[in-house]
Amino acid sequence: MIGTRLRDLRELRNLDQAQVAEHLGVHRSQVSRVERGQTWVQLEHVDALSRLYQVSPAYLLCLNHPMVQEERGKNATDNDRKAIINDYNSPAGLRDLASNEILAEVLNIRPDEWKALSYLAQGWTAAQTATRDNWVLILYALRGAADQAPR
Repeated sequence: MIGTRLRDLRELRNLDQAQVAEHLGVHRSQVSRVERGQTWVQLEHVDALSRLYQVSPAYLLCLNHPMVQEERGKNATDNDRKAIINDYNSPAGLRDLASNEILAEVLNIRPDEWKALSYLAQGWTAAQTATRDNWVLILYALRGAADQAPR
């Protein structure tokens, strides 16, 4: 889903993979692997890609995609939160946030937001050192970006 979105945005801007790779400072094959869904887009590239394609990070990461949006109406929040708690590959700071039921309830974290946080944890090399407070800030950044996303 994200790879397809990135490819479509690149083609819409009449760019080739080599131009995008040069903009990001990576090899063209990395852009190709992301677009084919073989690897995740690196978190540190999301902002650069958003600016290059002139879209919000939320749009870039498909947070407004219908498949993600339909989850908002379901009562899946607790299951998504528990999945993060039980995934020992999840960063400790994110598991700490998910384990704190009171904080999770106060923040009213939706299923799509748990999914986005989990996705970011997989593709972000610095995620393992991010604290619970860092993850709360990331959540607020995602919410702000989602408010700016094209509808």
